[in-house]
Amino acid sequence: MDFVNILNFKEVIFFFEFLAALTGIIYYTKYRDNFSRYFVFFLCFVFVVELIGHYTSLYKHNYLCFLENTVFRQNHWLYNPYLILNFVFYIYFFKHHIKSIRAQKLIKYTLTFYFLTTCGNLIFFDSFFEGISAYTFILGSIILLLVVFYYFYEVLQDDDILNFNRSLPFYIATGALVFHLCVCPLFIFSRYFKEIENPQFVKIYIITLTIANIFMYTCFIVGLRVCYKKNKSY
Repeated sequence: MDFVNILNFKEVIFFFEFLAALTGIIYYTKYRDNFSRYFVFFLCFVFVVELIGHYTSLYKHNYLCFLENTVFRQNHWLYNPYLILNFVFYIYFFKHHIKSIRAQKLIKYTLTFYFLTTCGNLIFFDSFFEGISAYTFILGSIILLLVVFYYFYEVLQDDDILNFNRSLPFYIATGALVFHLCVCPLFIFSRYFKEIENPQFVKIYIITLTIANIFMYTCFIVGLRVCYKKNKSY
C-alpha cells in the first residue's frame, strides 16, 4: 500500500471526526448534563488536533519544506500529549457515570498514576519527537477497557436497563470499547513495521484502524442524535 492510499484512509477518519464534532455542536444546547456538553467540547478538541496534525500531509505537495530536517518533520510531538489527554478524558468521563464510590476512588487513584507516569515516561524515557509512546497507548487502553467493562456491569445491574439505549454514555462506551479492542493488539506490533517489512500487516493495521474509527465515531453520532430526541421529549 503506497503513501497516497494511506493518506486517503486518514482523510476518511478525519471526515468522520468532523461529522461527530459537527453533530455535537448542532445538538449542544439540548443537553442538560454538563458531562454530555464536555463530550462535545472533547470532540471539537479531537477535530482541531487532527486538523493541526494534517500538516504532515503537505509534504507531498512540497509545502513546509523548511521542516524537513527538524524534529517537527513528524507530528509525534502533537499526538503524544494528545493521547494522554484523550485517555484521561475518557476515563474521567466514565468515572462520573459509575455509581460505586469504591470504584470511583480506585479509578481516581489509577487515573492520577496514569497521568503522572505517562508524562514522566515521555520526558525521561520515550523519544517525544520520534514515535508514539507505546506505554501511553497500551496502559491507557487497558485502564479504559477495565473502566468500560465495569460501567457495562453496572448497567446490567441497573433497574433502568431497558432504557440503556437512550443513554449517551452507553454509545460512547460501545464505540470506545470496540475501537480499543480492535486497535490495541495491532498497535503493540506496529513498531515492527519497518523491521519485518511486511506490507500486508501494515495494510491490515490501517484498514482495521479506519474501520474501528468509523464505527466509534458513528456510535458517537448516533448517540448524540438519540439523546437529543430524549432531551427534546422531556
